[in-house]
Amino acid sequence: WNGWLEQIGLPPVTGALSTQDLEKMRDLRRAIYGVAQARVKGLDALPTDVRAINQYAAHPVPVVQLQLDGRARQVPVSVTQDEVLALLARDAVELFSGLHADRIRECESHICPVIFVDRSRRGDRHWCSTNCGARHATARYRQRLNEDESVPGEAED
Repeated sequence: WNGWLEQIGLPPVTGALSTQDLEKMRDLRRAIYGVAQARVKGLDALPTDVRAINQYAAHPVPVVQLQLDGRARQVPVSVTQDEVLALLARDAVELFSGLHADRIRECESHICPVIFVDRSRRGDRHWCSTNCGARHATARYRQRLNEDESVPGEAED
């Protein structure tokens, strides 16, 4: 968890994560995934998922400030679990209601559960990654080979 926070430019969470903290993380993740699933299926989100996201978004977020030189940001020395969850929830609010809301897609691979934001120029991506697209192309190629082999050839005299 703290490694991931470091990757996005935030300090570690103060204190050890409790069972309740982990349950909050699962709750927010489930709510975000539920709203994303509703979006890709063209349905309204469940009110319980929306309430959960809004509940977490209502908490204060980490305060990031400009350093004295005016060129870099200064993050707090530490953050709380609730601040991180608030940050994630507010990002979800922005995603589901913002500029890219109509570009939320589900990977078309039948074995991939990933939901992604299509930021391609044309807005016509079908796969979450090039790996999923390549797997699909390979599977189609193999299927065509199998179909070609199963077609009986013309009999020779």
